[in-house]
Amino acid sequence: MLSVKSPQGISSYLMACPAALLLLAYALINGVPFFYPDAFVYAHYGESGWRMIGRAIAELWPAGQSALDIQTADLASSGRVSGTLAGSVQKEGWTPEAGRSVYYGLLLAIPGIFPSPWNGVILQAYCSALTVAFAWRLVMGTIGAGYLAAMAGLGLFSTFGIFASTAMPDVWSAIAILAVAVLIAGNGRLRRLDALFLWGFILFATLAHSSHLAVVAALTALCIAGRIVGLGVIPWATIGKLAVLIVATVSLGTGARMAMERAAGNPTLGIPFLTAHLVDGGPGMAFIREACPAAGYAVCEKADDLPVEWRTFIFGFSRPSEYRRQLAEEDLSFAIATLRHDPAGVLQLALQDGLRQIGMIDLATTPIRSSISESAAAEKSEVSLARKIREGRLYNASWLYRDVSLINAALVLAGLAAIILAATRPVPGRESAGLRQLLSVTLTGVLLNAVICGVLASPYDRFQARVAWLIPVIAVIAIAAFLQNRRLHLRERETTYS
Repeated sequence: MLSVKSPQGISSYLMACPAALLLLAYALINGVPFFYPDAFVYAHYGESGWRMIGRAIAELWPAGQSALDIQTADLASSGRVSGTLAGSVQKEGWTPEAGRSVYYGLLLAIPGIFPSPWNGVILQAYCSALTVAFAWRLVMGTIGAGYLAAMAGLGLFSTFGIFASTAMPDVWSAIAILAVAVLIAGNGRLRRLDALFLWGFILFATLAHSSHLAVVAALTALCIAGRIVGLGVIPWATIGKLAVLIVATVSLGTGARMAMERAAGNPTLGIPFLTAHLVDGGPGMAFIREACPAAGYAVCEKADDLPVEWRTFIFGFSRPSEYRRQLAEEDLSFAIATLRHDPAGVLQLALQDGLRQIGMIDLATTPIRSSISESAAAEKSEVSLARKIREGRLYNASWLYRDVSLINAALVLAGLAAIILAATRPVPGRESAGLRQLLSVTLTGVLLNAVICGVLASPYDRFQARVAWLIPVIAVIAIAAFLQNRRLHLRERETTYS
């Protein structure tokens, strides 16, 4: 059995440095990380958060300012952070938005030697590369040129490089899935420091977005169910750590939400995902036609404007904010009422959209390629950043997202075929450490991501494209392990017969 406990263990951390740069190839060519509209909100929270942290540190030393406080003050005075943004946390009247993690905002806006958001995106790419390095080393025993070659190819031709280079928490969903898989597959064989990093990555990923937390919680639930029915061999200690991590995430997330609400002077504005999905999918609309206006739901007030597509429902139909707040508060009760009204229809919609989401891995909706309004950007982030994004060399490169999507789809299909062969074909010599568990847990996580996003939100390419790159990644690891074991097996046979 191959072991990862070797004197060269530190090489994973070193090899992840050039690997991260390979993942950032498109962003480096572009001249600025890729942005999605939501990224401006994360930047808004993060830069405001760092300013508050700087002021809190400065208060501990009244005689002078901390370096962080000086840096954030310089950012505000230089115009790199708008005056509205710099003072937003102290100003009452703004509304924190659900699903926008201040923890990810802090990463995105982390101060450093490069202009924001480069520091956070570089760190994000490094964490992505390091997680893959841990998986590679677990299975292969060593890490070298093969790992870098794989990262270069996957960074250019799969969705991996695009999401690692995008100022959004999406890539952390895949990092969390792979980290859980490595921890389970490498139980008892991982270096303590490596395991500590992986647990840290999972914690941050679950703090970065609630959908990531849902995926990890679902994986944990499956592990518990497997142990109860006798189908799983995952240690209770690992399951317990996952449960503790989930509790910690909920606690830290609740604390951050309360702090944001106190700073804003307003409660968090939720998103009526379930209502939007059910209305767009049909069962919700049928319930509205039959039960409204007597049912008294907020959605009944504008029933004549329905049905609309789910994104239009969330970002257009639900305006103004107070109306959206009513819809969000009634979201779960409306979903339950719709389920009671038409259980077969709701279950059919959930099954249908969960299956649809599995294959939706296109990049068409991922980066911003349409015009960014400076006035809209100024409300949430700096105007200069919006201008830099529009001036990016790949800003209007529709061919990039189209071609990468096509190649990525081919890689996913080829990867699935390779994984099936690796799981069913006899292994020459000794099987690589934890390979089958790494493959099974990762694939399970990818499927759970599709079910959770497709059912609880709505099918959308970005939701599954963010984790689709995991399939070619683990397929490449499986192929490399097969070739390595075959070479070792042939060498042993030559030695035996010589």
